[in-house]
Amino acid sequence: SDTSSDTSSDTSSDEIVFVFPADIKPNQVIVSDFVKIQGIDQPTSISIEGGEYKIGSTAFTSETKEVIQGDVLQIRLKSSTQWN
Repeated sequence: SDTSSDTSSDTSSDEIVFVFPADIKPNQVIVSDFVKIQGIDQPTSISIEGGEYKIGSTAFTSETKEVIQGDVLQIRLKSSTQWN
């Protein structure tokens, strides 16, 4: 009989989809809706390039931080200065 168990950790969240306003103008600061982190079972590092994020009610940051299952995440960035 097999008595081994899988004790690996899951640090890959379920798919995250950020929703932004539809009427974005060039060079405009835009903020996503909050999304809930799900599908992880231990603290997991997150980072962003070209924008900022916040976890819950903390301040926006671009520094690497950790999220846990159930945290809510929001991102803020600036739209392109030109439309192609």
